[in-house]
Amino acid sequence: MPKSKKGFVIKAERAILDEERALDFMGQAFSFNHPKGIAEWIKNSIDAYKRSDFSDDDTSVILLFEDDLDGEEAVGCLDFVGMDDTDIESAFKKWFSALAATRGKDVKTFGGHGNGGKFYMRQMFEHAHFVTYKDGKISVFGFNEDRRYGYDEGYQGRKLSLDAALKLGNIQKQNIPKTARQLLEKGKTGFTIVWGYSPKREDSAKRKKSQAPEQIIEKLRHHPQLMRVLNRITLSVFKNGESLYGKLVPEKLQPYSGFETPKIVTVPDKLPLANTDGEGEVVIGSAKYSAGRLVLHTSEIALDGSKYGELNRLDVIGEVGGIASYPFGRLEIKNFPQANHIWGELENCEILESAEHDSVQNDRVELVNNERTRALLSWIAQEVDKLAKEIAEKDRKDNAENDRKISSEFNKFLNDWKDKVMRKLIEETIGGSEGGDKSGNKGTKKKTLEEPESALEFLVSEIDIPLKVKYPLILKTRSPEEIPVGAVIALKSSGADVTMDSDTIVVSSDDLKIAASGAQVGVLKAFVTGEKLDATSEITAEVGGHEARIVVRVVKDDSSGKSKGPKPQQVLLSNHDVDPLGIVNGPVELTPRHTVVFQRREDLAHGIYWINTANPMARYILDKYGAKSLQFRTFLFNRYLEIFQKDLIFELERKEPENFNAARVDEAVNNMLIGVLSAASKDLSAFLTDDAFSLES
Repeated sequence: MPKSKKGFVIKAERAILDEERALDFMGQAFSFNHPKGIAEWIKNSIDAYKRSDFSDDDTSVILLFEDDLDGEEAVGCLDFVGMDDTDIESAFKKWFSALAATRGKDVKTFGGHGNGGKFYMRQMFEHAHFVTYKDGKISVFGFNEDRRYGYDEGYQGRKLSLDAALKLGNIQKQNIPKTARQLLEKGKTGFTIVWGYSPKREDSAKRKKSQAPEQIIEKLRHHPQLMRVLNRITLSVFKNGESLYGKLVPEKLQPYSGFETPKIVTVPDKLPLANTDGEGEVVIGSAKYSAGRLVLHTSEIALDGSKYGELNRLDVIGEVGGIASYPFGRLEIKNFPQANHIWGELENCEILESAEHDSVQNDRVELVNNERTRALLSWIAQEVDKLAKEIAEKDRKDNAENDRKISSEFNKFLNDWKDKVMRKLIEETIGGSEGGDKSGNKGTKKKTLEEPESALEFLVSEIDIPLKVKYPLILKTRSPEEIPVGAVIALKSSGADVTMDSDTIVVSSDDLKIAASGAQVGVLKAFVTGEKLDATSEITAEVGGHEARIVVRVVKDDSSGKSKGPKPQQVLLSNHDVDPLGIVNGPVELTPRHTVVFQRREDLAHGIYWINTANPMARYILDKYGAKSLQFRTFLFNRYLEIFQKDLIFELERKEPENFNAARVDEAVNNMLIGVLSAASKDLSAFLTDDAFSLES
């Protein structure tokens, strides 16, 4: 028995764990991520076929969505292999087993340690089970409402006919593929169907929509661990017994014009260490291991911000399937927005899966963070930037004629006019920076208070708050009808970096206001402070069985502290004006696929807007009429109107959060437009009406 450095002899014992709490903690990765969980089920089914020596052509998986299965919404995944009790006891019941996916066979699988599918069953449904049938025997195994697993008492290796087994599994025979049905009837194969009942979803309407079956299917179509294999196997999708997809496959993206052929780059055998001055290097390839290759594809549409946004990433492909995935925002890529048109795959980098240098994590989300993977990802980011630069150069050449025609003098003219009138117009529309008129009365506009939809609710579901500032969250109650005066509302922050001013607030008679409907409504303020930049927390309010939630994010406060008015805006022309932030060395190059008024993430804090001169309408006007034409001046002015409206809406939300609704926005925009057009009629009449207008005249 080995001795410690002090000479003591320590007798080793088994670690003692609170198993259920440990599983709760480790299963948090699947919280509200149904596409990730369903992908785990699908991978498990594919691995079952691989262990049974089925080819990809004979691999058939069926995904099922039911609105009402035994009185509950349900999600199911069906394959035609089956398990016996030995499989369940030796593999499925074990957590964190290195042999769970392979079952000890010499076969490459998609799964790792057999945790993902079980965690998804355990975490994301009120209860879940699978029905498995093999060699004429059926077993039912699953998780109950307390997240504890086990067999159904009546079904553990019980003999049953095929028809009875299919009925028990809620499987419609007519939906089974012909070949699989024939094998089942001959007893040459079995089936396993996993069902999750009452799937858990987040509360916000936006996130509920993203977790609907149709949205989940779209995410599965381009899931990094499924995208390639979907072209080789058959994944069918049914909803309420009706076929949605006979074979779900990834959508093919139209490549960027001029970059139709993927760019293939061989990975060097040695790479410099990341974040060094060229000192030191790491081995990627050798006589023993292939270094692999990087394949970069392009897309005609900008992926980020589109329904294909998740494709703007790098997938690391192993011997069987995806072993890691990195959104481009996680890599050190500099050349955006052109990089938004790129997606890529690292293929056959064998050292990542080698026994001595294994860099694959169990969840296969990212690689193990070490010198080798950091160097590899740094090199990939550089290659993406090279391609992005090539796209930018092509766009620059394509737009060169238009760029020469554009005159920034007109834009500067409008910028100067904007600076003169914008702040005044916004202050007149929704009140000044200090709020109030010349007499000192607070607020010049009457606000309309709406009733809350439930007994207790925050005004908004998400909000950004400035760092180190005590910030009010508006809470509305149906008082005294459902929540009486004197009721104590408990407040809780899920994150330590967002603190509550108090953990309770009390509904008082002073909080009661009269809503537009005539009903009484309680309007209270819960104060929070963001202690750390980029921190996120969920604030929960509870009283009498009622609950409300709001997500708070801590952002940088760029205001001077003296004035709370709108930030001064700078409007620039894309493909022409130099980037004032220095992110890009030279002009910011936009494409026809970007919005006509565009902001990068970095521009938001600095009040910078770009008018997209590569926009099809802008290019048409410039090509046909020229940069000094009345048509182009009108185009520019209309873009400024858009910017005025954007600023007004954001300022209205900041100043009147309790009154931020469609009617109030419509009223404010209409009032502002009256003011803008009135000012323009005096200051810009020649600019907007005279064909021969010039700044000199």
